[in-house]
Amino acid sequence: MNDIVFPTAGVSGSLTLEEHYLLLMAPVDARVRAVIEERVLPEPRERAAVDALARRFGLRREVVRRLEVRVRACLADLPPFHAAAFVRRAEALAARLGPRAPLDAETTRRALAEALADVSPASEPTVRRLLLHIADYHTRDGWLVRADAGETG
Repeated sequence: MNDIVFPTAGVSGSLTLEEHYLLLMAPVDARVRAVIEERVLPEPRERAAVDALARRFGLRREVVRRLEVRVRACLADLPPFHAAAFVRRAEALAARLGPRAPLDAETTRRALAEALADVSPASEPTVRRLLLHIADYHTRDGWLVRADAGETG
């Protein structure tokens, strides 16, 4: 498998968050996209099984696992041009949500909608997961909880 490379060359100007996302995803093949969308970004209990991805793409489990490790490393080291756009948005979202926010609250829905205002409905689920991933949130018992919030945060 080829190395995963998120592009920055030739990209300039002011881009929407969705444009950053689409540029990042454009060079990756269906296997990498599936690993990002179905293994890396979802909550642990929502992740696709490694076996299911392996069967879908005709790969061995070990290949899918290695691909997941590489994807996680690449996402942890996004090119600065793209990372800055996602980090700024994730930080603004975290500032609005605080350490804990109920998923079904109007203020939470509004904060997420505003954070994703320039993202199309087709891209929204993955971009939302990516923002929450970068901001280090996970869901627990109907709440968004930042990792540093602790049990009582």
